Parts: sequence; C-alpha cells; structure tokens
Amino acid sequence: IVTEIADVARAVASHREVHVIAEDWRNEARLVREVAHGGYGLDGVWADDFHYSVQRLLAGDDEGFYGDFRGTVGEAIKIVQRGWLFEGQHSRHVGGPRGTPAFDVPPSHLVHSLQNHDTVGNRPRGDRLHTRVEPSRYRAATTLLLATPYTPLLFMGQEFAASTPFPFFCDHHDELGDK
Repeated sequence: IVTEIADVARAVASHREVHVIAEDWRNEARLVREVAHGGYGLDGVWADDFHYSVQRLLAGDDEGFYGDFRGTVGEAIKIVQRGWLFEGQHSRHVGGPRGTPAFDVPPSHLVHSLQNHDTVGNRPRGDRLHTRVEPSRYRAATTLLLATPYTPLLFMGQEFAASTPFPFFCDHHDELGDK
C-alpha cells in the first residue's frame, strides 16, 4: 500500500517533483530502499533517534522513547555517522528490538529534526525546545542539525525561535486542561 501511495502521488503530480516521506519511528530502512531492492521506494523517512538523543542531552527528557537514549555527545556522533542509533537493538520503550541498519541509505532520505509536532505538541504546555534550554546550546544543536548530510526538518517557526507555544495534542480546556 505504501509503495502504491508513492506511485500514485508521483503519477498524479507528474508535472512537478513530489517527495513522499514516512513519519515512522521504527527505523526501517526498507521504507526508503528502492522497490527493486526489496524496499517501498519512498523518498524519505523520519530518523527520530537524532532528536531523542539531542533532547535528552539538552533538556534531560527521559520519558517514553527518550528513556532509550543516554543523551551523550558520543551517542549523537554515532547517530550522525549512521543515520540513527537503533539498528535492531532492544528498546525498553518498545519492549523488543527496534530498527534496521541504514548503511546503504543515502543520507538525504533520512529526516532529522530537533523537534516536531509530536515533541512540542504533546508537551503539557506546548513549549518549544529553545524555551527550555540555554540559547548557546540550542544554537549549537541547530548548527549540528544543519551541518549533517541528512534532510533537516525545521518545525513551524523554529527558524526564528517562535515564542508561541504549540499545544496541539494537549489543548484541553477548563478542568482537564489544568490537570
């Protein structure tokens, strides 16, 4: 189905270039491998390990997926070298193995970010990463993001450090919002 979606999207928009990118946390390289090589032929896939590790390093986040990461400079370097960290290792959060090696995947097919609609939108107040860390550390992380060979994802307003919160998934009103 995923391959068919990509094929149809490209065929319908034959007059312009279309990129089909999977928002997928599993670190499955087959999503972006060519169909002829057993893949699904997508143009990109989110490589969330980068932002999980960097947010653990910068902000100390340790719940959910963040708990699988140490948040060290060495870990971030390994992710930059390989595209993502989990290549079949056990994930405490998932409760089993997660990921496949991406050594043969062109870096442009992996999408790295510091934050996205999930990491900001699921926070109780919708606060963005730059509001929770020192500006110099945030600028260093942004520089790293933009200097890698991977496709960077800049989340809405990140390019100018938007001050507006983004409580997309947690914008509850009255009593539920207070809790």
